Amino acid sequence: MRVELTQKRVTDFACPPGKAQAFLRDLRTRGFAVRVTSQWQRKTNERAKSYIFECKLSGKTLRLTIGECQHWNLEAAREEAERLSAIIRKQGKDPRQLAAEQQAAEEAAVRAKAEAEEQERKARAEQEERERAEVWRATVPARVAWEHFLQSKTKWSAKNLAFHIAMGSPGGLPKKNRQGTTARGPLAPLLDMPLASLTQEYITAWVAEEKETRPTYTALAFRVLLSFIRWVEKDKRYKGLTSSASLSAEDLDVPKVGARDDCLQKEQLAVWFSAVQQLPNKVHSVYLQGLLLTGARRRELSHLEWSDVDFQWKTLHIRDKVKGRRKIPLTPYFEHLLSTLPRTSRWVFPAHGTREDIPIQEPRFSHAKALEAAGIPHLSLHGLRRSFGALPEWQNLPVGVVAQIMGHSPSALAEKHYRPRQLDLLRKWHTEIESWILKEAGILFTTGAQPLRLVSSHVSATQ
Repeated sequence: MRVELTQKRVTDFACPPGKAQAFLRDLRTRGFAVRVTSQWQRKTNERAKSYIFECKLSGKTLRLTIGECQHWNLEAAREEAERLSAIIRKQGKDPRQLAAEQQAAEEAAVRAKAEAEEQERKARAEQEERERAEVWRATVPARVAWEHFLQSKTKWSAKNLAFHIAMGSPGGLPKKNRQGTTARGPLAPLLDMPLASLTQEYITAWVAEEKETRPTYTALAFRVLLSFIRWVEKDKRYKGLTSSASLSAEDLDVPKVGARDDCLQKEQLAVWFSAVQQLPNKVHSVYLQGLLLTGARRRELSHLEWSDVDFQWKTLHIRDKVKGRRKIPLTPYFEHLLSTLPRTSRWVFPAHGTREDIPIQEPRFSHAKALEAAGIPHLSLHGLRRSFGALPEWQNLPVGVVAQIMGHSPSALAEKHYRPRQLDLLRKWHTEIESWILKEAGILFTTGAQPLRLVSSHVSATQ
């Protein structure tokens, strides 16, 4: 049925009994109609009724639902039907397909806009991060990079790591085993500055200032500094912040570190022994004499345990830093000195004034007092080992004897047919070395007797 649809006709139109659906078509707009079904709607308490639009497209009937009558005004629904008709006539496409394409395009536009906004947000965030990074790179303290530098050295020994930490230490920390605070490391002034400020001019001024008080330590610190700066240039976090990677010791007039040659002269033995024996700390006194009489390295002797001392077979088991362990003779006078020490610890030379069971820590201060009392110029603890290697030349001993006692590898040029000597033969030569040193020091000693000091002009003058 085709009639001119009015609002009353739409309202009164009902589905005939026995039918599933019925249509009331509009006379004014072709294809526009009202469709009612026998299905009951609980929400409206009436049959389902809606505006539709029907037409032919590609030989097939196309039925499009405009909307429920209760929600659509008649004229608005007719205008929608005319719009759909125009789309089909002009474009020959299903309006639903066009609507889907339009919706997809709109959704794509929304997504594109959202992506553009997200990219813009990310770009702003990256720009802000770059700006923050530039500010950070311009102001980051060198100490931050220094900590990363130390953390990256996982294969370093504990001793090497402790050396580098001390180089950059700001100082002022309480000392572990004695009163006072730790000294500032030579690199501390540089590490407290921004990394970007480590220019050649500033480093030059630093070298000039430091070498006035500690030239050797300054040379060591400069080598550490160069290693640190070269690491900085390779690390992506700090690359490009410094321009000092090409510095050299010659450009900055860094002091040259040469081999030390400090050792006791034969004429100084008497006053040295006299001053060392009068030290109030018995452990320090015996330890310093032991360094001279055994030629051991300072840590080799400081870490000597009572279990390493064999009084029966007159042997010392030394912890050799190169070979791991080595055996040397226990000479009579040094045996006597060890027998006078109390056995309050597993260490032969325990640390003084600390609750911890640790070996002797800083005998340098006692040695410095003894040197001052004896009027001897500065002599390092390693200089005592060096003295043991130099003094036996007065005795014309076989080449290689002293080297074997000290733990040095033999030189093929110095002794072509070198073979390690048995301990009993080594004891013979070592005892002769000790006896000669004691004689030059004015000390009379025989096995089983207390040592007596000879009264001579050069000894009595120091006493």
